[in-house]
Amino acid sequence: MNTNRGLLIVLEGIDQSGKSSAAQRVCEMLEKKGIQSIKQPFPDRSTDIGKLIDEFLHGKNLPQQVVHLLYSANRWEVAQKIKETLEKGITIICDRYAFSGIVYSIANGLDERWCNSADSGLPKPDIVFFLELSLEDAEQRRKTMKTDRYENIKFQSKVKCEYEKFKDSMKWTCIDARQSKEEVALEITSIIEQQLPQLSNQPIKTLDLI
Repeated sequence: MNTNRGLLIVLEGIDQSGKSSAAQRVCEMLEKKGIQSIKQPFPDRSTDIGKLIDEFLHGKNLPQQVVHLLYSANRWEVAQKIKETLEKGITIICDRYAFSGIVYSIANGLDERWCNSADSGLPKPDIVFFLELSLEDAEQRRKTMKTDRYENIKFQSKVKCEYEKFKDSMKWTCIDARQSKEEVALEITSIIEQQLPQLSNQPIKTLDLI
């Protein structure tokens, strides 16, 4: 059993719910409390696979099955690094994870069981935070942002519907994303700090989605 390891924390939510800024702020808050932490975005666009995903998001056409497997492969290529980082006692704050890839692919018409299978076996998150935001509020935020092919209210409504299924079945921790960025990050940081002593003494588990 691994003891005193870091936690694997995942932030999920529809586009414009504030995941990226929250992940960065939570890392900074944890560091100030003496808890080593790093941010891990998905897709990780620094890798070769991540660069292919970025090309797809900004116009390159690929079959949806290929896109789903690219997203999954992007997580698998850093899975061992995630485990090693956790074992060093460093907490990882993920901006999206397997759940995001799955709900987007299902929203694009792919089979749910097939989508789930590609990510089964990845390191299992210790806590998943779902940043709740209405489609209308997300649309207001989107007006001032640079967007990609998925950032439109019609598609995001499908994504939100699939997220709701995950949120309820896996008992995610819900955060009101209408709060200020500071309030969102403070709430998440507080929960992590409370859970750290207990969860850091548990072994790293694997994700079972089948």
